[in-house]
Amino acid sequence: MNNKTLIKLEFDKIISMLENEASSFRGKQLCRRLKPVTDLTKIDLLQEQTAATYHLNNRIMLYSSVTSTNFLLTLACTSI
Repeated sequence: MNNKTLIKLEFDKIISMLENEASSFRGKQLCRRLKPVTDLTKIDLLQEQTAATYHLNNRIMLYSSVTSTNFLLTLACTSI
C-alpha cells in the first residue's frame, strides 16, 4: 500500500490509538510495526482468527469466576 493511501486513511492515527491501548512496552512496539495487508486470502484468514479469538475470549470471560485453570484450558482447547 502506498504512502499516499496510508496518509488518506490516517493510518498513523489509528496505530497511535491502538498503541495507547497496549499495556506493555512490547505491545506498543508491536503496534508500531503493524502494516496493512492487501492479500485477500490473508485478510480472510486474519479475520477468521480474530473472530475465533473474540469468541474464545468471551467464553473465557463468561467462566472467569471458575478458579480451575484446567477447566479454562480445556475450554480453550475445545474451542479451537
